Amino acid sequence: MRLSTLAFFLAGFPAFAQPARIASDPRIELLSIMFHLAGNSEYNQCRVPAYCEDVDRYFASFKNDDAIRIAREVTEKNSVSYDAVMSLAININNVETLAERLPFDSPESRLDKRWTVVDARRFLAALRQFVVHSKFREFIETHRDLYELTGARLRTLVESKSDLTWFDKFFGAKPGARFIVVPALVNGGANYGPSLRAEDGREEMFAILGVWQLDAEKQPSFDSRILSDLVHEFAHSYVNPLVNRFAELDKAGDTVFRPVSAQMKRQAYGDGHTLVCESQVRTATARYLLAHDGIAAGRQGVSGEEGRSFLWIGELFDLFGTYEADREHFATLDAFMPKIVAYFEELAPRIGAMVEAYDAKRPKVVSISPANGAQEVDPAVSKFVVKFDRRLTGGYSLCFTARDLYPKFGKPAFDETHTTMSMDVQFEPNRDYEFRMNCSPGFVSEDGIAMKEIVVKWHTRSPQ
Repeated sequence: MRLSTLAFFLAGFPAFAQPARIASDPRIELLSIMFHLAGNSEYNQCRVPAYCEDVDRYFASFKNDDAIRIAREVTEKNSVSYDAVMSLAININNVETLAERLPFDSPESRLDKRWTVVDARRFLAALRQFVVHSKFREFIETHRDLYELTGARLRTLVESKSDLTWFDKFFGAKPGARFIVVPALVNGGANYGPSLRAEDGREEMFAILGVWQLDAEKQPSFDSRILSDLVHEFAHSYVNPLVNRFAELDKAGDTVFRPVSAQMKRQAYGDGHTLVCESQVRTATARYLLAHDGIAAGRQGVSGEEGRSFLWIGELFDLFGTYEADREHFATLDAFMPKIVAYFEELAPRIGAMVEAYDAKRPKVVSISPANGAQEVDPAVSKFVVKFDRRLTGGYSLCFTARDLYPKFGKPAFDETHTTMSMDVQFEPNRDYEFRMNCSPGFVSEDGIAMKEIVVKWHTRSPQ
């Protein structure tokens, strides 16, 4: 008997009897591919070479399809991107009918507000035609083995290394909630944590994890580094509803947001409300690390978030410690929320001074070769060299803004002083290149302070 497209992904999972459902999901792949084809940078981070090439080759003739056109339109008009795309994916029932699980205009719908009901339905109408004309089901079936391998490897890691019981203990119980973990092959390093109230009334909490690690055969691989992403995304299902209930947080959040707005926007966080949600999610993740890996891991999690310009995470981490120490009076995080509101209101008037003080301590770039912004880079140049004003730990972090703008880098090497890093690089003539340094803290001083993120741009000259 031939299994349906959805059925083979879920085979082997009883009706949510296990603590988590972990498998690829064709809805996630479909929506990721659509916004990949539409050109959204966050959906152009695919790291699995053969799969990336198959996506581009198979759907090459559909880049002007009505569904793709609408995807571009809603991105430009309403900033439908990032988690808004995944929100729509989980709110449809399957890729065959693309029916609304709950009506988008019902009070119970959690479809991201960047989707208007009219636009979402217009997009789905065009998407139904795309699924038929592109023979999307055949594409999915062709890659069955890859999806199953990816799901199995992620399942092995999550089931052996994660502690999903921690969430209800820390935040407060969500009876009957379903944990759903989905590897997203197109999404590269991007992860998302949407949730919804399902048709049967039960909560569905998603951790949609981008696939960015590969084994020696360039097949998807996972290790313990992805577990903090898993915790982060599931934490959104607990934190976001709480923040939504305390409107006064938005005012304080907007004040905190202003002096770090550039850094937040580069991480796709556009306002104070999102900043407050992310702050609590990131702090909770650090508390998870503390509980499972010890104080050094928890504090390392804090310093990493400070490097991403969440400079107040250390204080919030300690505040959450008082919550954990007094569960007699604060049985749930909901009960503790007035303390969190008070913290952000107290933080708001001093955030400017906090940012100034931290920035003064950050390691700084002394020079970059080729020089940042250079317009006539010799394509024969084979080394990328960065000099810093102090000794670093030896880590690094480079991220691309779009796949076709990223140069080919080799492995980094630091000199004996750990103040100069060099990497092999391969250029092509007459090309624009752009990437970010320290998008995820890697360039860090020995006292744990992260370099401020910078964007590097080059243009190589034409052949002589």
